[in-house]
Amino acid sequence: MLSTTTLLTALMLALQAPGKDDGPDPEPPKPGPIEARLVARKKTYKLDLGGLTPAKFRERVKAGGVNMPAAPTVELDLVIINHTKSDIRVRTSGAVPRLALTVTGPNVVEGQAPRPLAQPLQYTLLKPGDKLKIPITSLSSRPTSTSWTRQYWTEPGEYKVSASFYTAVQTDFPPNIGIKGKGGKLQYPTLKTRTITLKVEK
Repeated sequence: MLSTTTLLTALMLALQAPGKDDGPDPEPPKPGPIEARLVARKKTYKLDLGGLTPAKFRERVKAGGVNMPAAPTVELDLVIINHTKSDIRVRTSGAVPRLALTVTGPNVVEGQAPRPLAQPLQYTLLKPGDKLKIPITSLSSRPTSTSWTRQYWTEPGEYKVSASFYTAVQTDFPPNIGIKGKGGKLQYPTLKTRTITLKVEK
């Protein structure tokens, strides 16, 4: 079994490395002790601007307020994989974690979203080799502890999307401590995914 110091050091070094593009890699990097992947269950989407022109739609987003459109719906999964030789617990709700999406493409626009309801603290146990699948249903992000954003595609074309997931990872914990239990060693890595490509059509 890996020592706590070795595992936590590896987390800090490997999990904060920047994500890479989804193009072919002649020598793909070896995954870190905990890997994050962004997986598209659906890769092609219809552009829906609610009857507005792209320019008017962008104006409405930037104006914010109650008339700001809902974020585009997507069918993505953030997949967390435990490559260590030990059991770990990954925090999946509460003030932490924070999921942040990066979206680039033709005329991407971003607006401030209202603060969602608070969620109770909860962890998911991952044994060696286990995968945790977190559905992503819209282009909504929480890039910082106090900001929530919505991202929009406003033109047909290809868009690049990646994710970072700031969360708590618990190691060396006692058995049967419950979803809110304390104990063990706690680390706060930022898991970064490679970039995927989505297509938006008229």
